[in-house]
Amino acid sequence: DSVAEVSMIPRRAWDGDVFKMASDGDVMKEARTCFARSDFSVDKTFLVYISVDSILSGPPCSGLNIRVFESFITTINSNVMKTLTADEFAAEIVRRRKGQDAVYVRLTGLRGAAHLNGREGFLEGPDPTNSERFTVQLEAATVSVKSDNYELVRRPKLFDAEYGDEILGYRD
Repeated sequence: DSVAEVSMIPRRAWDGDVFKMASDGDVMKEARTCFARSDFSVDKTFLVYISVDSILSGPPCSGLNIRVFESFITTINSNVMKTLTADEFAAEIVRRRKGQDAVYVRLTGLRGAAHLNGREGFLEGPDPTNSERFTVQLEAATVSVKSDNYELVRRPKLFDAEYGDEILGYRD
């Protein structure tokens, strides 16, 4: 077994003795060389340092790479990183890829298909074959459910443009 640890170390912490990356002077030298490159921009790029030190996986290994931020990263509201977990953020990104204005629901109270309770999907609209039901598109299937068998999923706001004057909120 191994335990992954992920840390974000601001650039300013690399200059002092506050942070010693694996107590490895060579890594620090390489990192400073990356920061000094003309194509390194703190607003567009970041460094990733990975170190594997496990008896089971063989000798220790490590690496340092420059990566480019996704274009949407710079427009994410700072409150998002303080209030959402990584899983919540990823779930909302997946929802948005399927449709920015889609209405997402969570299935609840199903008896005949209880294994679907808790699953999320988007509401397609009234079921054309049964006026008392609605169709919900799940990841791998479309199901027909009564309105009592779903609840709306609150959609978090992610980007600065969605907030306006609010401090933190959810999409209406």
